[in-house]
Amino acid sequence: MLPGIPGSSRTPWGTWQERMQKNSPGPFPGGTAATRPHRTSTRSLHVPHSVRVSLPVCLARHRRGLLLEARPAHRGPEERLGELRQGAEGEGGRGQQGLRVRLEEQLREGELPRLRSDEGPDPERMPAGRGHPGRGLPHGGWQGGGEGGGHQDGLPVVDGWNPGLARRERADRPHRSGEEQHRGQGGRELQLEERPRRGAVATASGRAGTSSTQPSSEKRLAGRGLRCQGARSGCNAFPEEIALPSRMNRLPSFLSVVLCLSGLASPSQAQPSGLPPEFVSVSQSTSQVRPKDIALFGAVASDPQGSPLTFSWSASTGWLDAPTHGVNTSEVSWRPPLCLAPGGAPVSVTATNALGLSATASFAIDVQRDLAEDRQGDFRPMELGLDGVLLTEHTPPQLRLNHHRPSLNGEHILFATERQLSASFVSEQSEASHSLGWLYYDDLVSRGYIDTRGTPWDSADDVLRDANANGVADLHEDLYNLAPPSGGQARPYVGGTRRCVRTFVSGGLLYSQPELALNSTCSSAFAAGQSLADARPGKTHLFHTTDVVGAFSTTLPGSGFSDGGLYARIPNLLEPAASANGFKGLGRLGFLLADDDDDLTVHNRLGAVTDVSDFWDGIPDYDTSAYDGTGLPRTTNPDPGISDQDRTVDLGWVEGRKEIVLFLVVHDSTPHEPEAGMVYPCLRKAADGRCTLHLKTSTSVFFSKSRWNLDPDVVGTPVAQRNMGCDYQPSCDPDAPGRYSCTLNGTTQRMCGWLEPDSLDQLSSPAHGQLMLPMAATEASHPVSGGTPHLLIGTPGTATSQWILGFEDVSGGGDRDFNDVVFRLHTTGTGGTVRSSVLTADVPPELGDVCDVSRVRFRAEEYLQPACGTPVSPLITYFVASDCRVCSQGFCTANATPNWVPVPLSAGQNEAVVDLTPFQGFQLCWKAQLRSPDSQCAPTILDVDLGYELTPPP
Repeated sequence: MLPGIPGSSRTPWGTWQERMQKNSPGPFPGGTAATRPHRTSTRSLHVPHSVRVSLPVCLARHRRGLLLEARPAHRGPEERLGELRQGAEGEGGRGQQGLRVRLEEQLREGELPRLRSDEGPDPERMPAGRGHPGRGLPHGGWQGGGEGGGHQDGLPVVDGWNPGLARRERADRPHRSGEEQHRGQGGRELQLEERPRRGAVATASGRAGTSSTQPSSEKRLAGRGLRCQGARSGCNAFPEEIALPSRMNRLPSFLSVVLCLSGLASPSQAQPSGLPPEFVSVSQSTSQVRPKDIALFGAVASDPQGSPLTFSWSASTGWLDAPTHGVNTSEVSWRPPLCLAPGGAPVSVTATNALGLSATASFAIDVQRDLAEDRQGDFRPMELGLDGVLLTEHTPPQLRLNHHRPSLNGEHILFATERQLSASFVSEQSEASHSLGWLYYDDLVSRGYIDTRGTPWDSADDVLRDANANGVADLHEDLYNLAPPSGGQARPYVGGTRRCVRTFVSGGLLYSQPELALNSTCSSAFAAGQSLADARPGKTHLFHTTDVVGAFSTTLPGSGFSDGGLYARIPNLLEPAASANGFKGLGRLGFLLADDDDDLTVHNRLGAVTDVSDFWDGIPDYDTSAYDGTGLPRTTNPDPGISDQDRTVDLGWVEGRKEIVLFLVVHDSTPHEPEAGMVYPCLRKAADGRCTLHLKTSTSVFFSKSRWNLDPDVVGTPVAQRNMGCDYQPSCDPDAPGRYSCTLNGTTQRMCGWLEPDSLDQLSSPAHGQLMLPMAATEASHPVSGGTPHLLIGTPGTATSQWILGFEDVSGGGDRDFNDVVFRLHTTGTGGTVRSSVLTADVPPELGDVCDVSRVRFRAEEYLQPACGTPVSPLITYFVASDCRVCSQGFCTANATPNWVPVPLSAGQNEAVVDLTPFQGFQLCWKAQLRSPDSQCAPTILDVDLGYELTPPP
């Protein structure tokens, strides 16, 4: 409400008077040209009955302002101007305040009209230079003003309207009707418009109209499109209609006020008068900053009104310190985040004047981590994971490949570091046929064959699983595909298509008959209730009733005794993965046929490949180079035909700290004679160890892990012990060595020899490096879980990284001479690995989602001994990864298998930049793989220099 009106709580008239006098244009008392503003100030006038009028009071010269006046119908411009002056003087010289007093008086008598916006004045109808002259409205009405201001002809000019000019123009024109005189400037018209039930409404349009008044319960004054178009007024359109009660049938007699119709819908959207501040200058200490640096920003601003300024700083990222302010200046320091998108403007400053007007300036800056900055530093033991690599005592320390000779145990074959292995055939002293292969222990664990009992790092306590609870270990069941094809105990077939679907029942359980032990017609080979000798140690003279499944192969097996696959008589599970076995193979086959004799035959024609040589020369009787180190056929044979190169097969690189298991596939038909050390393999045992289901087959598999072997150990302890450098003599009794034995070096103890003389001759030949075995003892593995050991490993003391593998190929152990087929396993390359700790570990894990490692600069200094020669390929290769840790809820653990990206160091270069952006990671580390062709070459890393950049995630 207005002051003086009951219930009013608005600003006193005196305060409004001061503002009006300060901002009033020349025509009004109290205003001077020097105090004219360039914007409007919106005021909210409160009228009786809580009717709010949101109107900007035009306090300045407007380029296209609209002057609206309400005055008595019988008075002309001169009389109205005189009354205006007289009224102002009558109020004690209070100027505009006098107008407000009269407005207040009128408000007590009635209520204001309701106004609404419509289209603005037509500028085309305004005379150039002085706007459209005011027109007398003898019947009262609204009048619009044009450009300009000041005085003409001794009369004040209000927005282009001069009473004198209006009088002279009106005298030169014919008298206009009341309808015409209702028009405002620019051809605008104000008319009373009849609206049913709502009363009379005054509207403005761009054509002539008539004035009429109809009885009604309400009148409204509508000014359609009238808008303040002053270049600095800030007005756009009139607000919503303002309702008036019906008592206002005409405008107040003494109301004379200047109004600018505003487009603001409410007082909260009002525009303050005056000009906003202007920035004189802004400054920053740098355009590029590193995460641990500080950037300084400054601003100098001025206010057109001369009022004091306040400054406020904000940062979308990073941290601002407390700013320092002057009268018109401000400075602040900013600590950047770890990363920032290129071209970002994270810091801004806002200057605000006393009118509440403000201006904002932003600062662009880049945050970069210098690629040239070395984040690795000197090598430290606690920051490196070393596997086969030594940290030297140099200053600074260096990383050197560590050559060492591990001692292998057949029950647990594990290399501490990565090694490139080769297997060389030495000799074969048997009527059987053999294939040598190996597999990773972890692959069997992953396939579900092994129960690690909660200790995956220790295989000593592991057992074979029996997931379908039919008494046969899943590994043995899948070797021969014994699981039933359907039902609750079915297992997926290992291979392509099942050849035989014949089943049998034993012990009340359903099984499939093994294809490797069935003829070409899949004739049933199951016999229940057979009387066989007990294979348990010390009970071989006893007989018991048991079931037997399978048959020995015939001399012409045809398509029988086969499970298909890549090689017909090697179990599909032990083949390398290939389409022929449904990619279910887990094995790697080094030698497909380990025969070396003077004929072209293999046992019952069951060999994996054909015997094509009848020379007894220490070379297998097939072309080994036609196959790769896993047993897959090569597309191109690098050495066609049988040659000295076929003596050795490159098995490839074996991972360090990853257990391997050797196996020998034997084709032979061994009868069940426990007293002679020969037994049928046992598939299922009773609780007391007695075999309740035997397998009769010509295809047996013997593992280096004796616990996995199917043939029962009929001897038990003691295990076989042999003298490595002594010739094997069949007449030597291991329990009572005599003259056929040899004395161990440095002792008086005698032991029977191990290898046949032909085998020792082969090892001492140039083909095997003239290897001489020492007179030293070696022994077979102790049997575990009742399985028969079939491998004896000898470690020559005169050579590094070489092992002699001697197999016993008889199911049940036979004579346990462990020399039926002999191989030499040797290292053709030594490898080691070093892995760094996470180089971004000093950053809190929660910030890892804020930035990613984008680019990495990697530089390495190396040293190669002369013995290394000029290698064809680099002996040291480097990798980087950005996901070296896995973090969750503030805790991080090492990632064992990060996404390693090779560092592309070309020949002659030792520095490169790697783009890690696609991997979107923050946990950065590096690793190096060191390899050597022999023990005399030890590649060394002198230094690693690594820098990186961070960017926000996409």
